[in-house]
Amino acid sequence: MKYVITFAVCVLVGIGIGWYWGHSTAISAYQRENLPKVLAVSKDFIQQRAEYNKLAKPYEASGASRALWVLQTLDTNDVEGAKSELVKTIANYYRTHQDGGDTDILTAITAFAAKDAALSNAIYHK
Repeated sequence: MKYVITFAVCVLVGIGIGWYWGHSTAISAYQRENLPKVLAVSKDFIQQRAEYNKLAKPYEASGASRALWVLQTLDTNDVEGAKSELVKTIANYYRTHQDGGDTDILTAITAFAAKDAALSNAIYHK
């Protein structure tokens, strides 16, 4: 029984010393002081990214122009050129919107990338 009590006292003393040392060092004081600043900066970054995505919406028309180019390329029977252009467009969308895009589209892209090596390489290896 006295070993259990001795063990418990040693554990409590160790916790107390660790707590005191952790709160009295300069690094932990610095972390306590600057944590709100870091959280504010990360919140600002998230807001800026959302604003950037809103500003990028007009440029989604460039997707239509690429699709037109692909259609014209298919008329000349250059299937590989058309496929590579489509892969670039899809990979660009995926990398740009993977954190905040349409989940249905992103899921469909991921599922197709599992079957198609060219799309998989464009998404994951660039």
